Amino acid sequence: MKIKCCKDCVAPKRHPGCHGVCPEYLYEKALWEEEKKVIREEHRRFTELYEQRSEGVRKALKHRRR
Repeated sequence: MKIKCCKDCVAPKRHPGCHGVCPEYLYEKALWEEEKKVIREEHRRFTELYEQRSEGVRKALKHRRR
């Protein structure tokens, strides 16, 4: 879910620096940050699992060559 509240926002509602005080933007940004946190955690788990498996395969191949 991307932030959409500012897409069609025009003056006088939109002004320089309004993202710091706009309640709609702050709410959507908080939701987007939570979603990004979940995505990052999922990516981290898959990365760790890949590293663990690749290390096991590397060790197995190393010992097989001897």
